[in-house]
Amino acid sequence: MPVKISFDEFSRSCNERDYEARKHENHWFLMTKNGIKCELKTNHYTVAWRAKPQDVAEIRKRVIEAGFTEKLGKRTNQRKDDIDFINIFFEEDGDMLENFWVIVGIIESIESIVKKIRGQAIKPIAREVSERNIFEKIAKRFKYFIESEDGFGLENIRALLEGDSIDHLITIGESVNRTRENTYREHIVPCILIYNQAITMTLDKKSITEIAQMIKTHLAIVLITNQEAEKIDNELDLQTVMPEGWEFGNDIFARLKVAGIELK
Repeated sequence: MPVKISFDEFSRSCNERDYEARKHENHWFLMTKNGIKCELKTNHYTVAWRAKPQDVAEIRKRVIEAGFTEKLGKRTNQRKDDIDFINIFFEEDGDMLENFWVIVGIIESIESIVKKIRGQAIKPIAREVSERNIFEKIAKRFKYFIESEDGFGLENIRALLEGDSIDHLITIGESVNRTRENTYREHIVPCILIYNQAITMTLDKKSITEIAQMIKTHLAIVLITNQEAEKIDNELDLQTVMPEGWEFGNDIFARLKVAGIELK
């Protein structure tokens, strides 16, 4: 049974409960309040990835008691009871998302799993507030770091552009060949080019509004197949560049068109 829950739906559900939704390729996950990874995959949940063996054993006991069907995960060695994660099948007629929260609740009710409070970063600003006017905020970062002569702040290009954390805001389409099992996140304009353009515009004293609009226009993702990504990166050698002659203001889909990638 394929997952029919979009990341947007999963993210909204997490935000309502004060969790941070995360994604990895074609599945979604979060960390519980007591530090256990819970993943929503194609036809099952995976919980307790690389958790302590005693915590995995207790979680396994509790989810089975709650009526969930569990299958063994990867074993760390040949001992039968030494498992480093648990896979839980979707219920035939159950609500996938609601059952996910039931499992999270079970895990967080286990008192023997020590909550990870010490050393945890304080988050004074809610995620939805951080995402508000995000492109203007990104543009202001460039201005701040350059005016402050803070080269360290400019070093992490993808983090500066939020290239991996706002997918739900910037994903704008998918190829006709893409499937849930064969998916690759492709920035339609390479992040390095957007970064360089933002630096140039900031040094040229362009306004925050102009820089933000440039970022908003070009910072976008489409979901394609791994084979299509291979063609762009290696066959056409366009991994970090646009086709020859392309300039900002031209067609943002130029790389995809050269590669013959058709979008839905």
